Amino acid sequence: MSETALPKRQEVDPKLTWDLTPIFADEFAYTEAIKQVRALTKDFVHLYQGKLTEPAIIVDALGDYGSIIELDSKIGHWAFMPYSTDTTDPKLRDRQIKATALDGEIGGQLSFFQAELTQLPEEVLDAVVAKAPDYAGFFRQIKIAKKGALAPAAE
Repeated sequence: MSETALPKRQEVDPKLTWDLTPIFADEFAYTEAIKQVRALTKDFVHLYQGKLTEPAIIVDALGDYGSIIELDSKIGHWAFMPYSTDTTDPKLRDRQIKATALDGEIGGQLSFFQAELTQLPEEVLDAVVAKAPDYAGFFRQIKIAKKGALAPAAE
């Protein structure tokens, strides 16, 4: 049985590779997205930490939270996909490491959100779902987590 060596990534016809431009047009857009997700996260913490008391506020927070998670996910995918095709490239490895660290940073800053939601009375959670039924599945998970939740500082 003969073995065929895989070509190096730069030797592969670009038509046969992933087109990442729907995620970010270029490296500059990717770098700007990193700045943006950090700023959005900082604003989110400032706006909502300790203030998730009313259904209307929580609904607003859910939209903002979703935007941050979506952007963070795009950053992660833009870094991971090229690296997964050539793990020998130090530039791609460095980008992937930084994106993973960023994801941890963002996740740590946002961890208060779900922790605070688990501390709310079920009536408040139900009122949020009544205002925003698209989030019913999310709040089912919050109610499950609520049963074993620690105080937000411990979470």
